[in-house]
Amino acid sequence: MPDDTDVLLFFCNEYWEEIRHTENQRATLTNLIILIASAVLGLFVQWGLSKSFIPLAMLLILLGLYGAAITLKLYERYNFLQTRLYLFYDQINGMHPNAQFLKLRADSDAKHKEQFPKLSRMRVHQLWLTIHIAISIAGIVLTILILYRT
Repeated sequence: MPDDTDVLLFFCNEYWEEIRHTENQRATLTNLIILIASAVLGLFVQWGLSKSFIPLAMLLILLGLYGAAITLKLYERYNFLQTRLYLFYDQINGMHPNAQFLKLRADSDAKHKEQFPKLSRMRVHQLWLTIHIAISIAGIVLTILILYRT
């Protein structure tokens, strides 16, 4: 029968797998949205601006908003899973205080922030969010240009 530490480590591994899965979902969705947005923008470049392309410009807006919403939801899921992991880490640290698990983690976090002071403040989800917002803005700009020029 496994001891308590083995059980906690098993669940830590499960949550890390789920975190990887959410990151893969975000990357896959973003790649799909970028692919569609690129195709739409390519049509605009080839055929020019006309009122018949307003639905495509609206599609860009909706794709960007959808991608942003999914990015925020997956960030929420990531934080939920990370919170559970921290509780498991606390429990493991309490069971094995000589390992100084939490101290080692805090020390490595501090060293990382020292090496990368600006980048460590930036959150990855903010970068993903920026891509989707840019796609929506492109749709808005194209819609305005179509309405203004035609």
